[in-house]
Amino acid sequence: MYGFLYFYLRFMIYAMLGFLIETVSILINYKRISLHRGFFIGPYLPIFGFGGIIINYGLAKYENDLLALFILSMVFCTILEYLSSYILEKIFKLRWWNYYDKKFNLNGRVCLQNAIGFGVASIFVLKIFNPVVFGFIDSLSKTTIMTISIVLMIIFIIDMMVTLYTLIKLQLNTQEYFHKDATKAIKKEIKENFKKHSFLYRRIFKSYPSITKDNKNIKDIENIVSKEANNDERK
Repeated sequence: MYGFLYFYLRFMIYAMLGFLIETVSILINYKRISLHRGFFIGPYLPIFGFGGIIINYGLAKYENDLLALFILSMVFCTILEYLSSYILEKIFKLRWWNYYDKKFNLNGRVCLQNAIGFGVASIFVLKIFNPVVFGFIDSLSKTTIMTISIVLMIIFIIDMMVTLYTLIKLQLNTQEYFHKDATKAIKKEIKENFKKHSFLYRRIFKSYPSITKDNKNIKDIENIVSKEANNDERK
């Protein structure tokens, strides 16, 4: 049990590190602070958690061969990102991110810029992050580590259930939007949903401003959502 909970704690810490990296990246590139990254409510990105696990358990033996570590991390993490994009699209019928505007991209799912970032991040994780963060965590008692892991697991499970429910509702609604021309009905339906899940819907749209459905941009729907959210806030 301890081994599993320790493994899970590593996963969550890497996922939270990914959230921090994404937030800082937006601040540097767009000069704004965005706390809406990923479609989970909490401050963690599971794809980074899996990436961290791959680096830590699969590539740690290359820790002293920085070139090999850099290249292998680029390859494996890029494959992970591509598969994540593909699987999420198949499940929810939505494209969550799109890199068509970036050079050297593959089907808009991955790009060279991100791949290089994965390589740099792997060196940072193994050489700097792990010794400092997990050096401290390893100094804690097993009881403390297990307690922290269990609490994080409960939070994550609740978050996942709420998020999946919201995404399922979102998927059904967006399908209807593209099969009929009924703006008035759409706005009414979105308003009804906002009364029940206003925070969650806004959270998803802010996380993925370039979300697409069947290769069509749903920016119009996002605008409607934003307007309805503003109206709700004024009430």
